[in-house]
Amino acid sequence: MTVYTPAPGYKWNAVLIILRCGDELLLLRRKKQPNEGLYVPPGGKIEPYERPREAAVRECQEETGFAPTELHFLAVISETSPTNYNWTTFVYWAEVAKFPPPELDEGDLDWHPFSEALHLPAPITAKPLYEALYDGRKLVLEVEYNEKRRPLRMRDELSDTEYKGLE
Repeated sequence: MTVYTPAPGYKWNAVLIILRCGDELLLLRRKKQPNEGLYVPPGGKIEPYERPREAAVRECQEETGFAPTELHFLAVISETSPTNYNWTTFVYWAEVAKFPPPELDEGDLDWHPFSEALHLPAPITAKPLYEALYDGRKLVLEVEYNEKRRPLRMRDELSDTEYKGLE
C-alpha cells in the first residue's frame, strides 16, 4: 500500500468513535503522538477511498475488538495550525454493553465515568465533544492553534459559540 503524505498545511482526515455504556465512556490514554499521554476516544486516519463512517467502524474494531452496528454522527472538528498539525476529524458515537477493553500498543483503554472524563488530561476538543454527546446535540468545532500548538481560538460553527479560557 502506498502511504500518502499531503503537502505541508493540508489536512489529514480522521475519525473518532466514542463508545458509551450508560454514564461511562471508553477512552484511550495514548502512548504515541499525536496526543501522547492524553485520553482520547478510539480512532485513526481515514484510508484512501474510505468513507468516514466505514473508517469509524474499522478503527473501532481494530482498537477495541468491537464492531458497532449502529453509529450516530456527533461532530466534525477542523484543527488548523501553521505547523504539520492540521486535521479534519469526523466523530461518531455508539451505545454499547460494557466489555473488557483489550490491550493495545497505542495506549491503555479503560472505561471512565462521564464526570471523570471531563477532568482527565485530554485534547482541548474533548470537553465540548462529551458535553455535546450528553446534551444530545451536534457540533462543528473549529480550532486554530499557534506554531507551538497552543489553542488561539475554538468555536462551534452550529451555535456560533466561542470558547474562552483555552489555556
